[in-house]
Amino acid sequence: YDLFAQNKAVEDFGECDWAKDASLEEKIKLARSIIDEVARIHESGIAWGELILPNIIFTKEKRPVICDPEVKFYDGVSLEEAKAQDLKDLCISISGALAQAHNQEDPSVVVNTILERYTDKSIIKTLQKLASKKRTFLQNLTFGYEQVRSGTPSKEHYDSVLKAIRDFKM
Repeated sequence: YDLFAQNKAVEDFGECDWAKDASLEEKIKLARSIIDEVARIHESGIAWGELILPNIIFTKEKRPVICDPEVKFYDGVSLEEAKAQDLKDLCISISGALAQAHNQEDPSVVVNTILERYTDKSIIKTLQKLASKKRTFLQNLTFGYEQVRSGTPSKEHYDSVLKAIRDFKM
């Protein structure tokens, strides 16, 4: 998260000194490497759960490592829907971080980068159905938690990411 949202403010990235000066273009390239890792995990029949930037670290070779697989989906959630939720979380988290760091307000840049790279079209269709669901009263009530968890700067930004997902053309 620090790399994507506030790399200019972090003094020491340790072995990953390249992170301090990562540009928007470099971060988009890193997002592609994240989605390649997500696709590899999904192809093995696993959904991660809470696939957000704070749960991703990079090696000094710029390889993403997805960590903290603590979230288990409810038993009634299909593997397909769980994978779609992973993609939704990733789209919202990366888009929110880039909006913060680079004033990248157009989430379609991130959404298109992620979804063009992800090859399982059935999961993308399921994601688009998820993105079309109206937020429930309880979801509206607890949106503050979702905002902090996902890193989205606002409800409007969150909704614009969902719109970009719905509008994505395969």
